[in-house]
Amino acid sequence: MKGVPLKTTTELDFSKVLRNHIRRAGSNEEEALQALSILTKSRNTAVVVFPDRTEIGLNILQRYYDHFVSMERRFPVTGNNEIRVSFTWRDAFGKGVFGGKKTLTNSGFERAAVLFNVAAFMTQIASSIRSTDDASMQTAMKHYQQACGIFEYLRDNASSLIGQMTTADLTSEFLGFLAALCQAQAQECVWIKAVTSGKMKPKVLSQVTAGCADLYEIAHAKAETQKSVSSVLKDEYAWLSDISVKVEHYRGLSHYYMGKELRRVRDSPGAEMKYGEEIARYQLAESFMKYKSSIDLLPNNIKNDIKSELNVAVKDNNLIYHDPIPDMKTLAAPDKAILAKPIAFDPTKPLSKEPKDLFGSITPIAVANALDFFKQKRTELVSSEVARIREANDTLNGVLASLNLPAALEETKSGELPSSLWEKAVKLQNQGGISYVRRFISDLPELLERNKEILDESMRMLKDEREQDEKLRTQYKDKWNRTPSEQLTKQLAEDQLKYQTLLQRSREADAKVKTQFENTVDYMQILSLSKAEIEAKLPSAQTSDGLKSSEAQQLRELMKEVDSIKVHRSRIEESLQKQPDTDIIKTQFLGEMSPEGSVDAASITERVLNELYGAARAEFGETVANQEQVLQQVQSVHARFSQFNSGGNNEVRDEFLRKMAQAYDAFETLVNHLNEGQKFYGDLTEILLTHQSKVTDFVFARSTEKEDLLKDITSNATKTAGQPNAPSYHANISATTETSSQPSGGAPQQAPGVATAPPSSNVQQPPYSMNAGTAPTPTPMPSYNPYMPMTHQMYGQQPTYPGYGSATPYGMPPQQPMPGSYPYPPPPHAHPLQQPTPYGQMPPQPHPYMYNMYGQQQPPWPYQQQPQQ
Repeated sequence: MKGVPLKTTTELDFSKVLRNHIRRAGSNEEEALQALSILTKSRNTAVVVFPDRTEIGLNILQRYYDHFVSMERRFPVTGNNEIRVSFTWRDAFGKGVFGGKKTLTNSGFERAAVLFNVAAFMTQIASSIRSTDDASMQTAMKHYQQACGIFEYLRDNASSLIGQMTTADLTSEFLGFLAALCQAQAQECVWIKAVTSGKMKPKVLSQVTAGCADLYEIAHAKAETQKSVSSVLKDEYAWLSDISVKVEHYRGLSHYYMGKELRRVRDSPGAEMKYGEEIARYQLAESFMKYKSSIDLLPNNIKNDIKSELNVAVKDNNLIYHDPIPDMKTLAAPDKAILAKPIAFDPTKPLSKEPKDLFGSITPIAVANALDFFKQKRTELVSSEVARIREANDTLNGVLASLNLPAALEETKSGELPSSLWEKAVKLQNQGGISYVRRFISDLPELLERNKEILDESMRMLKDEREQDEKLRTQYKDKWNRTPSEQLTKQLAEDQLKYQTLLQRSREADAKVKTQFENTVDYMQILSLSKAEIEAKLPSAQTSDGLKSSEAQQLRELMKEVDSIKVHRSRIEESLQKQPDTDIIKTQFLGEMSPEGSVDAASITERVLNELYGAARAEFGETVANQEQVLQQVQSVHARFSQFNSGGNNEVRDEFLRKMAQAYDAFETLVNHLNEGQKFYGDLTEILLTHQSKVTDFVFARSTEKEDLLKDITSNATKTAGQPNAPSYHANISATTETSSQPSGGAPQQAPGVATAPPSSNVQQPPYSMNAGTAPTPTPMPSYNPYMPMTHQMYGQQPTYPGYGSATPYGMPPQQPMPGSYPYPPPPHAHPLQQPTPYGQMPPQPHPYMYNMYGQQQPPWPYQQQPQQ
């Protein structure tokens, strides 16, 4: 039976790539890093090194899968979010080191690949079981059933987990074939159990073997219909031929057992004699068994048993019954019984024994993102409601200031400042006055520019990465098969556009604040003076009888209602700006997180915000309605009250007081706006720095992915590149060696007194043998003694010496005399001791000369030859 090969991968350190996200999630960093370190070690043991093919090894692989799923719930890597981890896996059926290699920034790719390996590991354990006892076959069958369930789950969900860009072994076609093969092999385990038990009736055995044949035929058909599957299984693994053999053998066995069932029934009292059909079944079984087989499938002597049963049946039928033998083509196919069903894989349950959640105490990134979303929406809601409150107060103050209320209701002497206005002047001075506002306004451009620089840098990094990706895509075309940057950075680009718009609006708001300050700065300066200085500038006025009128009394009562409205709104604003308990909010998000690790942050946030601030918003709506009624009454009563204060001086004084009141209201508004502006720019800086961190992580991950892809492209180009053709003279190297080793005069001359070397049966070859179209392969060299003279036979040629008329190797010009104290050596035949010898032969006696690479004699160190005269 077959064991599916495992996918291979490269090492990965989760601690490095997820450190920043742990900090952003607000979890215990030390605890989280320790969990990630354990996860990294678990991965290297499970899928990089590979454990032994045992139940313990399988549990190691399953434990890593459970750890990874737990991590994925906290830190999902989808390729479209800010968490980017590059997972590299090779096709289990790929060719060579780089065959079928794929790198994706998608945790679904890792999960699918590990699940594939879990199923493949199960098949390898099952296929390694050699015993055929009941317990062993039960274990093998269970592993094949579980593997079938996992392959079926991947077949149905791999596209949603990974997408379209994946390795060939994770396509639905290939996974469908593997699932069918595992089910067929599980059914085969049922047949082995049935045969070895010896308790099954032939009819049941026939149905089980027919089921085996049918399941193997289904697996064969799934492979044959897909060219990408069949090409691998035919060329590399030869599985299709083995499967086709199994189909034929189990077809034959099913008919054999049907024949035995006919004989068993025939021996029963009153049973119908079907000798002809029995013989036909045996004949059909025998014909199936004649197919060429490269595997040992059948129990011992099964073919002999078929032939024996056939001979007995033919003999009995010929002698006694003479039952006609039907045509084998007309025989009905045996019934089939498929007893091995896939064990469905449940992704919500752990795979390993005694699972432990490494990341149970760590805040999931989905919950952290949901909390960020909640904080953002809460800030928007609170800012909106506070702005509405202040807008309503500004409207109220504006109407009262235009009516010079409540200052017009105070009894003052001529030239005396109303107490209400002096109280406003004191508040303005205590808050820093004009200098305070000017300092804030001067800081706004610097804060704006700082945020703009951060955003510009983030945009530059994304732009550079996108342009580089487009350049490489143009250069390598279809080979550059990773996801385009534009698709991955869509959300980041939208965020940048949103931040750009926000900065532009902030610039406009800052300009409005500055204009408002310039329009009221003159009266703010008056309010910044002492009381005596302000009274000196106050126009004089006549005493009015209107302060004692019923209208004045009504206006005083209405002013009390106005103060009550302001106090109520102040309490509402305090309740809105009170920070909620984030632990309670986080608990709600955790409680409503889906099994896949996602959180519906929008709906939960809307519900929680309504619970927290719904009552305050309703109360504010009541104050707005109350304000409209009060202002209508104030305007109506003031119209009657103003008739008592008619007169030139009084109107000038009232106008002065009104402008001072409006200046104070403008100061309060400016201070609120400037405080909010500073807080806004501070919060925006944090947001932009977080955004920049996401961009940096994305660019780093894409850079790593780019380098891996470039390595693959380069490696594949190197692997597929043709080797250089060998020079034409390499083909004739042997002939050249043989002819060049002989002098032109015939046999080589041998100096007297030198032992003759035995003739060699092998022609000496160059040290690197060359085959056309292939790289040179090393040829073993004979043993070498560094104290022996170098032999010319190293390259299969006689030595040639410069200056004696002989040709030089490779057409080189004659060697010129060496400078200094190195003269020409004597001729090679001058002395027998100077004749070079083959490898393995020592000279008859020591001599002082060695040979260099040109065949020249040189004195060995430290011997120094004297120059010839």
